[in-house]
Amino acid sequence: MKKKSHVKPIGNAKREILLFAERILVVIAVLCLSFVFMNSFLNMQTSYGAFYHSQVSVLERNEAYEDQEVFRDLMLGNMQQIVDFVTIRHQLETDGAYDTDKMINISEYAIKAGAASGEGATAVYSLDDLVKWGNYGFSYKTVVGTWEELNLLFKGNSATYVNEDGSFMEIKNAETQIREDAGSLGLAPSEKDKYAMEILVDRYKTVNGKSLMECASNVEEYEYLKDNLEYAAVSLFENYTEYMRLTEVYDSANTNIGYCLRIPSDDRMIYYTNSDINFRNKSVDEITSTVKGLGGKFLYFNPDKVQLSTNTEFQSSQLRAMLKEHGTTFRDDSRVWFWVDTAYPAADDLYVGREMVWQIMPYYWQLLGGAGVALLLAVWILCYLTPKEGYIQSEDRILPRTKRSDRFPLELWVILAGIPEVFLGMLTLQLIRAYSNGSIGYAWLPVAFGGIVFVANELFVRGYFSVIRRIHSKILWRTTFACFLLDRIRRFCVNTYRNGGLVSRTWIPYLIFLMVNLILVLLGLGGIIGAFLLDILVGVYLYRDRRDRIRIVEGIESIKKGEVHYRIDTERLHGDNLVLAESVNSIGIGIRKAVETSMKDEKMKADLITNVSHDIKTPLTSIITYVDLMKRENIENEKVRNYLEVLDSKSQRLKQLTDDLVEASRISSGNIHLQMEHINFVELLRQALGEFSERFEERKLQIVTRLPENALTVEADSRQLWRVMENLFQNVAKYALEGTRVYVETEEVTEGKARKVVFSAKNISSQPLDLSPEELTERFIRGDQSRRTEGSGLGLSIARNLMEAQGGDLKIALDGDLFKVILELPLAVE
Repeated sequence: MKKKSHVKPIGNAKREILLFAERILVVIAVLCLSFVFMNSFLNMQTSYGAFYHSQVSVLERNEAYEDQEVFRDLMLGNMQQIVDFVTIRHQLETDGAYDTDKMINISEYAIKAGAASGEGATAVYSLDDLVKWGNYGFSYKTVVGTWEELNLLFKGNSATYVNEDGSFMEIKNAETQIREDAGSLGLAPSEKDKYAMEILVDRYKTVNGKSLMECASNVEEYEYLKDNLEYAAVSLFENYTEYMRLTEVYDSANTNIGYCLRIPSDDRMIYYTNSDINFRNKSVDEITSTVKGLGGKFLYFNPDKVQLSTNTEFQSSQLRAMLKEHGTTFRDDSRVWFWVDTAYPAADDLYVGREMVWQIMPYYWQLLGGAGVALLLAVWILCYLTPKEGYIQSEDRILPRTKRSDRFPLELWVILAGIPEVFLGMLTLQLIRAYSNGSIGYAWLPVAFGGIVFVANELFVRGYFSVIRRIHSKILWRTTFACFLLDRIRRFCVNTYRNGGLVSRTWIPYLIFLMVNLILVLLGLGGIIGAFLLDILVGVYLYRDRRDRIRIVEGIESIKKGEVHYRIDTERLHGDNLVLAESVNSIGIGIRKAVETSMKDEKMKADLITNVSHDIKTPLTSIITYVDLMKRENIENEKVRNYLEVLDSKSQRLKQLTDDLVEASRISSGNIHLQMEHINFVELLRQALGEFSERFEERKLQIVTRLPENALTVEADSRQLWRVMENLFQNVAKYALEGTRVYVETEEVTEGKARKVVFSAKNISSQPLDLSPEELTERFIRGDQSRRTEGSGLGLSIARNLMEAQGGDLKIALDGDLFKVILELPLAVE
């Protein structure tokens, strides 16, 4: 049997070259497709001022140009422009020619256009004067006067009030602003107030030779006429400009679109057309027949009946919407004809659109072929590398190899790679939409597509080869999240099986109970009664089991509270409850023995400290006595006196230390007698402050107190409470920063039904406090860790134990170098 051989691994350099070639081929394919996509768009500037942008399908190129969407869009835009053009012609022409002497009622013109409302004064100008006025612009003079004086200008004798320079009274930049729309607002101007009014300089007169001021009878009418004149002149000049442009655009020699629009005017019909055919005195059917006979595309629209006759795909709703914009011009009995010379002799929008459609996508099949070849080569490279991926040559063996990223769950890799792929797809759609709208240029789209596809292809290739390496290393399933989940389910099942005793004691009896109940119920009435009795028995059993479990819990709670001699009665217990109760009793016995051993050790330690302290006290007392005797002698040697001072100081400190040790030992062992009595805490605090006032002054500490005026009575041992206050103030005198303030406060606090006295002392420490509040109340812990000051480190520990022994509490709070101690004692009930 032949041994199966592996494919020879590929070198890393060769692999990278092939992968680079694959990326380039994919980008080339995408560039070819993007050029196909981009060349399917038509972009052109139309004669009606819009930039036309549309996509042409390759299949649509086989249709006649007149049946394509491009033709319909361009035709519709030109028809709209022609309707606008005819509306302007109707304003400016008489009998088909521009009429410079045509009379324009400026108020009527503004009302029709929606620029003015209501009825009022009017003036009639010639069309040519209004157009020229709109071209050259307007100039004004400012007159100032009272409201009555301004109205006199319109009484026919304005020359009496106008100065030679054309101003009324004076020309100036009026400080009082002209009152706009004074008449329409119904305001009654004061006869004494002065107003400024802009008088329009009459460049041209009305057809009757009057000035604009002579056509008004008061200020309000003059302002109304002036606004209408300005609007009419500007609007007609703009229309005239557009009229001259469109006259050339839609001249029969310059466009392939013919039109004939019939508009009723007074008692006759006016025909507007760019054709040499005379449509006057012809019926609608005759005109329609004539238009059809011209050949090409045509349409006839009757807006009265919303009737459309055409060989195009236009809808009557499109023509109706087009004419609706000019409702004042296209009234009842209007008719519309359009036709197109499909030989396209003129180079208009339709001609340019046809030429661009014919020239679109010149290398369509070549680009598609190039894209297909590039994609096939890229796929071939992937197929070539697939069997070689994930193997390395190790001496004479070929071994599978994975990368660190291959250890990630496969589903996670798919998600991490898929999210960017989706994002890139959405970005591609946005780019296509932007190009379709003309938002981005021709040159940017291939670059954007190439970059997007390069990144997307990179993510795909990395994920694909990761899967291949996992397959070759036979870890594909093991590196999936599904495998992880199923493994956890398997472990759960295994653990359930291994804990079969628990299952057999719970679920199996429960299922048997359900099955027995079901069987008994199916047996009829007798079975139902039997099931009821069985349920009662099971309920009694569960009740007794629960009652025994509660007894065990109560025993555990008793032991937890310190009743180490408590034992659970196991006489009527059975099963798991019996085992649990015996275990709890054993724990109680063990705790009792541990407590007894601990108390014995604590007693031995206290006895040792007491005995050692007593043995030290005897020689220490002698030393202190003899030092005191020697100090009474008249010793003249200065050095000897200094030595005696040192001996006295150190012996006193040693005596204090032994006293503190004995005191701390007695308190911790409970060997302390308290004589509780009612004490005025405020008075005790004042005495303590007076006792330590000299020491505070030596350290330049300023005591700031806030004490109540009334007495606060607590129940405590006066000697031990004094010891607590003494330790606290000694701590302040030793460790407070020199020259600072110490805040001492006492107050009565009520918490629920409990009332207590709260004392607090705050000071700034002279040494950094890098300890926790709990550590400061332990034995032999000092805030001055360098031990440059006197102290045993027992003061706060003794104070805390004494407060607890008297039913109170001592707390310490630290905030940086701020040291705060708090004492709490219940308020005594009188």
